[in-house]
Amino acid sequence: AQAGRHNLNFDWELGWERLARREYELDATYAYYFGPRWTAFAGYRLTNLDGGADRVIAGATYTLPYFVALT
Repeated sequence: AQAGRHNLNFDWELGWERLARREYELDATYAYYFGPRWTAFAGYRLTNLDGGADRVIAGATYTLPYFVALT
């Protein structure tokens, strides 16, 4: 296996509005790079948003010129 093909990513979004409780979303994903442009990822999203639920997430990303990413 080549170095750099496997990534573990954490993305945390915290709400800025003044509410009774602070809203958040936390994504923990594992990504595998198939080449310079294609990436597949899978993971889990935790949230406390109203109407939101914790759930599994998965997808793929393709990188266009100028590092524009389509997910």
